[in-house]
Amino acid sequence: MGRRAASPTRSPAPTRRRSSWSTAPPCPRPLDPASYLALNEWVVERAVEADPPAGYVCRPGGALCHETAKISPEASFVGPVIVGPRACVMPGATVVGPTSIGAEAVLGPRALVSRSALWSGCSIGEDAVADRCILPERCVLRPRARALSQVLEPGPTPATAAPGPRRLRSALLSPFRGANALVSK
Repeated sequence: MGRRAASPTRSPAPTRRRSSWSTAPPCPRPLDPASYLALNEWVVERAVEADPPAGYVCRPGGALCHETAKISPEASFVGPVIVGPRACVMPGATVVGPTSIGAEAVLGPRALVSRSALWSGCSIGEDAVADRCILPERCVLRPRARALSQVLEPGPTPATAAPGPRRLRSALLSPFRGANALVSK
């Protein structure tokens, strides 16, 4: 009789929520080319010292190379180096670490790459030298060229690349122009 019925819609008293964030140790961030290369060196050195990840093998001279990379037996590695998938290091090429070589990058014969970061698709020509450089995607260093402490320009993307020769382009488009375009009469 004197009892009050508990209200099913009544919520408990509001509690103060605390946001708890767990953070890892500070993550280094590159601010300029020099700090980017310093961070690249730091990562390469630690990666080479650790157990190789799946798909990578350790080579003499301190190189950590992907299984699909094509590396000439006459190529030289000095210090910690990471070579990415499908990269190609030709005879006589020398890589001085700490250096990272991205996927599908090509180092020509007798090329010298030292303390640099090569991104995917880069090409270093025959007898070319890159020291303390950042080579972004699809960058090309021509044969016998010298790049010292530079950030080079990236190569063209496939969408912005110059179109192929007119003959090739017309042959590719011919199925859309009619079935008889390539048939000689």
